[in-house]
Amino acid sequence: MPKNCIKAIRQKKNMTREQLAALVDLQPEHIALFENGYMVPLRRAHQLAGALKEPLDAVFPSLARIKGPLEQHVEAAGDAGIDSDPMRNAFHFRLDNGLERTVWISGPARRRLESLLLDPEDRFVEFDTLVERMAVNTRYLGAWRFHDFDAEPVDQLSLFEDPSFKLWTIHSGEPIVMEIDLDNIKNDESGDEPHEDPMFALFGGFEVADGVDSVEDCEGESVLYFKHAKVAMISVSLQAVEPQLVEGIYDEEEQLVEAD
Repeated sequence: MPKNCIKAIRQKKNMTREQLAALVDLQPEHIALFENGYMVPLRRAHQLAGALKEPLDAVFPSLARIKGPLEQHVEAAGDAGIDSDPMRNAFHFRLDNGLERTVWISGPARRRLESLLLDPEDRFVEFDTLVERMAVNTRYLGAWRFHDFDAEPVDQLSLFEDPSFKLWTIHSGEPIVMEIDLDNIKNDESGDEPHEDPMFALFGGFEVADGVDSVEDCEGESVLYFKHAKVAMISVSLQAVEPQLVEGIYDEEEQLVEAD
């Protein structure tokens, strides 16, 4: 659920996403992501509050509970929907199968991941990057480090591309890739809660050492079965496990067109 009032304030001021985006040098899709609950960098949060002509804690109400500079309360600010870590956090790791990768993560995600990796209670450690959810088998995690990265992080607009499922086995640095049908994931005719959708639930069952899971491709013609014990890492596009991030993105524009 959104942790901010960006959309409510914007609509109250009769402002479109395009107008707000232009004021803060972003794309309308970025505004939609933030409105739907995507973590907002502190610099962007200040820009959005300024553009909306509202105090920061009016746009992000949970900030009212925080005393002192937000940079000193990264986890609490994260709970309010803001990444207040001034660093561009990168997580660099190497798996025993030869895969070496750098991913960008939020400040709150870094603090959680640091703690989990130093004292792992579970075989698989799950975390979110800026655009994907990952599960890494700590038994095959050879080395890692966190650092401030100078390059621009990946563009969050990739969340609007077709989602994919990637699996690396313990014997290969090349992934098995399957496209996912996001519409099938979002449509829930059974009335189950969102956390019971298949892609979200996939990340909850890895601790069964001899367990077997499966993923169906977007055409419904192929099913990939895999054993937990043979998995080194899994990556799933974030919009597949958090579909609310991209829901209703174009609804407003379509309504405006109809109104014309």
